[in-house]
Amino acid sequence: MHDPQRDVPVSIGISGLIAACCYLLPVLAILSAAPAGQVTGIGGFMDAARLVFGVYGDRSGPLLTTAAVLFVFALLTQGSAWMIVSDRMQAMTAADGGSSAAASARSTRGSVLRYG
Repeated sequence: MHDPQRDVPVSIGISGLIAACCYLLPVLAILSAAPAGQVTGIGGFMDAARLVFGVYGDRSGPLLTTAAVLFVFALLTQGSAWMIVSDRMQAMTAADGGSSAAASARSTRGSVLRYG
């Protein structure tokens, strides 16, 4: 990064746009594939996948199963990322001295102590 004052806002804007597309494009795809009355939460995704994979005839079952497994994997990895970020934010707050004295205690090497 050569010019943080210019680069940081640009990178935040680009990453925000990418994140918005990652959330909005699948929703728009589901809404375009499934009839409006059939879109209900998580079931709407699988109903849309069933409609889309229906054109493959006998192969639609394995494709739907693969899509379901990949969907569960995506949900698990997203949950893991959120848990890691929440722990990391607590550690960074402690490292910056924004937590209580006990949580901000440092080891002899200078890192925040781990509890648990």
